[in-house]
Amino acid sequence: MRTSILLMTAIITILFLSSCSTNKFIALSDNSDCVTTLEGRFLTKDEYNYYAPILLFEKKYKMGKVIKFDDAGVFFVEKKSGILHSPDTLSFKYNEIRAVVDSNKQCIWGELKSREKQKVELRLYATRKDDPEYSPIYIDMVSETDFSYCVKPGVYVISGIYREEKPSSLDKAYVSIRQPLFEFVVEKGKTNYLGDITLVADNKKTQNTLSVAFKEQGSASPLIGGLFGGLAYGVTNALLNATADSCGSFNLDIIHDKEYESKSGKPVVNTHLHELRDSGTKIK
Repeated sequence: MRTSILLMTAIITILFLSSCSTNKFIALSDNSDCVTTLEGRFLTKDEYNYYAPILLFEKKYKMGKVIKFDDAGVFFVEKKSGILHSPDTLSFKYNEIRAVVDSNKQCIWGELKSREKQKVELRLYATRKDDPEYSPIYIDMVSETDFSYCVKPGVYVISGIYREEKPSSLDKAYVSIRQPLFEFVVEKGKTNYLGDITLVADNKKTQNTLSVAFKEQGSASPLIGGLFGGLAYGVTNALLNATADSCGSFNLDIIHDKEYESKSGKPVVNTHLHELRDSGTKIK
């Protein structure tokens, strides 16, 4: 059944490709004559590149969950190895461990080795609300990296967010379910500052956090999404997730720094993502 759905999806996707394409915003560094820019910073730290949560020692590791930190050390419950296994709470002194990684793959104590790190990458798919003939575009965001794109002024709608789990051996991808998600306005001749963006855990959400429900999928969806582009990806995602339930959320914490300096030298205006309901109305 799933094979036939994937085949049908691929056929529909190719038909869409015959009439439209998906483009990446042109990086500011590749266009010195840029009139209008979309800029910001993705402050999320590089993440641990394998399974988590985990406690790392110099020559071994333990899978499990941290209960608390105190002056004595780290209190930790090891992952259950079977139905009958009831693990005890263990404690380790700080000089016994090298690093602690939480369920979001973020190092919350200690330091990861360079070979244990990987970039966190998000791809935001967007269309022009005020110009239906404008080709869909995508915005790539990479952890610990500023972004600056040359854009056309107008009203944009973010129709989906995509993230692939790495390394590829984990065979997972995460895609947003509901569409559309957000709307934002780009002003002509300005630096449109999207903000300083950080992925945060559910217990770290603030009044500045926007949450997006996502569905975990295998490798077939990332392949189709990456290969065939934004609009076709949206069709693929809709078909594969027609009855999908949420299994988590992307929590985007967004803060606008008053001291932000434009990469293009143009006047800075704060650009806000307005969350959309299914009906397309803004949430006040």
